[in-house]
Parts: sequence; structure tokens; C-alpha cells
Amino acid sequence: MNRQRLFKKNGVESKIITVNYSTNVVDHVAYWHLQHTDLINLYDYFAESSDLPEARTTLSKLGYQTKDYRFEADGDQVKIFSTTSLVMIAHLFADEQGGVYSLDFLDAKQRVIRTDYYDTRGYRSMSQYFAKADNAQENWVVLEQFFTVAGRIFLEKYYIRGDNGAGKLNHMRLTLKTGQSYMLENKTALYRSFIEQLALDLPGTVTFIADRQGELSRAMAFSQVPARKILCIHNLHYAPYDDPKHAHLAYDALAKTDELSRVDMIIASTPQQAADIQRRIYSQVPVVSVPVGMVSDSLIQQPQVPIAAPTRHQGKIVAVARLFWQKNLADAIRAFAIARQTLPWLTFDIYGYGDARDQYHEEKQLKKLVAELHLQACVSFLGHTNNIAAVYDHAQMMVLTSRFEGFALALLEAHAHGVPVVTYDINYGPASIVQAGQSGFLVAPGDYRQLAEKLVQVFSDQPLLAALSQGAYQVATRFSEAAIWQQWHHNVIQRSGK
Repeated sequence: MNRQRLFKKNGVESKIITVNYSTNVVDHVAYWHLQHTDLINLYDYFAESSDLPEARTTLSKLGYQTKDYRFEADGDQVKIFSTTSLVMIAHLFADEQGGVYSLDFLDAKQRVIRTDYYDTRGYRSMSQYFAKADNAQENWVVLEQFFTVAGRIFLEKYYIRGDNGAGKLNHMRLTLKTGQSYMLENKTALYRSFIEQLALDLPGTVTFIADRQGELSRAMAFSQVPARKILCIHNLHYAPYDDPKHAHLAYDALAKTDELSRVDMIIASTPQQAADIQRRIYSQVPVVSVPVGMVSDSLIQQPQVPIAAPTRHQGKIVAVARLFWQKNLADAIRAFAIARQTLPWLTFDIYGYGDARDQYHEEKQLKKLVAELHLQACVSFLGHTNNIAAVYDHAQMMVLTSRFEGFALALLEAHAHGVPVVTYDINYGPASIVQAGQSGFLVAPGDYRQLAEKLVQVFSDQPLLAALSQGAYQVATRFSEAAIWQQWHHNVIQRSGK
């Protein structure tokens, strides 16, 4: 989002491309403070609905409010009866505007055989058809049809029954407004058709930037279009994380020469990662760096909060990270425990949610560690927050003990609020953001005892803490909108001559 706004601010037309089906794209656009012209969604594009205003579908518009049907409201759904038989169930949007979200059609045994979905802009956007097992306990999708505003079917997805009993996508048929149809084997083929149509419709020379690896980046690479294709690497490009020279390349676009040869440029978030990628790939594709993080002009222009200001909590250390193995917060807790033996007034707040992918195992282990170290009174797990700026403005120090990062955006956020950082010097991000001795300190990965020593050193020397805070504010200006735009212009736009 920030990149798109930056491009627009500097007179470069840009749009965000999304490929997921949704009935409320209008709400997504409003939530992200975008204009509808800023975003092109695959389903909106083929449905020709991008310019439509919001206009919810009502039951009366569907034509079922006649003497032939009886309605029973039940919370966010309405049961529809024909004489005494339940034949349909309408599901309503739960917000204040209401309207029909979906409509289930039932067979004589009251099993759902079809569901219609209605876009918030007032048209049926998709229908699902279901097959049922004889035991009536199992059902699976066999067909999905997607509609234009005018009611024409533009996409059909055909399913077979998978080994787990659910519908498994088998193939698709895409029909353009010209009447031309294409049989597609998978999502990559669908995305490729979308990209190729976009390249034909959009004026001038088009540049596609893929920010995620997988089906969409492959579709971009193999699309037959006269467009520039750029791959952005936001995460660690190899695994395992501790062997950058020999570990397996985690991105197919880097590991597979055929795909890599079709890309015009690779962008990494730091110069160090760009250099590491260039050394690993067997290609002349240029690899450049542009930071993924940026500090807004409005934030830079805000009054600085002195590190000793009454609004900051003395000795408050924070970590902002998911409670997940990668983030290695156990080392941060151990370092804090050691530092607090010397400075008992220190406190530690951890912001981040647990991870369901490991059944919250890491969260449980971290809380167990806090209990074992008898730190319950001074270490707090505060979950997710919608006001991270207030967290930084009340803190005096941040720690980061991750095993690896793609950029470590939280460090830049902290610096933008004048918060110094003591961090492991990992791949990638900390060394590109934190200026050792100026805005914080870098310590060897895994050396939580040295991290504790730095915490004690800084908090025992208030002039040093104040100097590091000023240095953090200064470092943040290196990531201003103007500075990041210069990197985009010099490293990417100007380099291509387009």
C-alpha cells in the first residue's frame, strides 16, 4: 500500500493487483484508504464491476417476497419456506447496511445443493453447486460459476472429489467478453491469462512487480507479454537459515533457471541480501536493493519525544514479534532476566500474537520460561495492538533476537519513534537499519548474555541512552519517503530506462 502511494505521489501510475475472490472488495478498498482505481482484482476485472458503487442486494430484489413463500428471520439469516417446506436460507451481511450475502438452495432432504453469493455492489457474483454422498453427511463442491454484472458466466471451476472427501480443483474455463474461451489447468494458468489481458488493456509500457513467490510470480514470469517483470524478495531466500552460502534456495524463481531467465530484475530489501542472492543465482539477472520499510513524512515531522520524557516509562523494554520459533523470544527473556539482576526497575512488554500453526506451542513455552525465571511481575505478554505508535512512544528500548528476518521492519518503526535497539546481527535487516553505537547495538546471534550486557550498559548511562534515542530519530530520516523514492527511481525505474 505504501509503495503504491509513494509511486502516485511522484507521478508514476501504479495499481495493486489482487487475485482472491471476495464479495466485498468495496470494503477492502475503504479499509486501506484506497481509491477504487488504485486496485485491480482478477474477479472484478473479468466481471466488469470495478466502477460499480455499493448497492446491497435485498430479498425483495431477488423476487422471493411473494405469497408463494413464507419468511422466518433468525439472527443474520432468513429461512424461506414454500408452503411447509424449507427451500432456501438467506444469509445476511452482519453490518449495519445488511443485505443478502448468500442464498442456499435446499433439496427435499434439506441438504444444500447450490449457494449463490452476492457482491455488495448488488449482483450475483458466484454460484456453487454441491454433490452429496448417500449418507448425507458428506458434500463437496463440483462446480463454481462466476458472473459478470450483466449475468454472463466468465469463469467456471470444475472439481472432482479429493482423497479427503472435499472438492479438488480439476480444471477451469475462462470466457472473455469477446466470446473467446480458454481451458485452464490450474490457478497459475488463470493468473497468467489475467496478467496477459491486463498488459493488453493498460496503456504504455507495463511493469509487473510480484511481491510473493508461488502461483502469481510464476504466472508473471511465464506470461507472454511485452512487459517488464520484477520479483521482490521480502523474506529469507534460503533454508535452513544458518547457511546462506550453501542452503537450499527457498524461492522457485531463484532456484529454477527457466523461471529465473524470464524475470528482468530482482529486488531485495537490503544490500547484503542483494549481494548474497547475486552470488547464489546462475544468471545475469540484476539484483538490486530497495528497503521494504519507509517512514512517512507525517511521522518524521511529528515532535520528537525525549527519551527521558514523563510519557515514556523508565526502563521499559519492548519486543514486537509473533510468538513463534523464528522470533526466538526466549533469548530476549533470558537477556532481560540477566539485566534485571543489576537493574531491578527494568520491565519488558512483548507485543505479538501466538501462532496457531504450532498449536501455540511457542507461546506456552515462553510463558513457562517467564514463570521459571520468576518474572511474571515484570514481563507482560500483551498480544496484538492497533496502536503500535503509542507502544513505541512509551518505551525506552527495543530488543530483537530473531533467528532471521526479511527486513526487521519493527526496528525501523522503533527508530522512527526515537527508540534505540539492541539486536542480534542476523540476516537480514538489523545491520542495514541500526547504526552501531549511534542508534543502538548489534550483538552476535545467540549471545543473549552480551545482549544483556548492552542493556545494562545503556540503562546505566542516561546520557548514552539519550544520545542513542537522538541517533534513532536521525537514522529514521534515511528511510524517509523522499529517500526511498530516490532508491526506487535510481535502482529500478531509471535503470530500466522505462
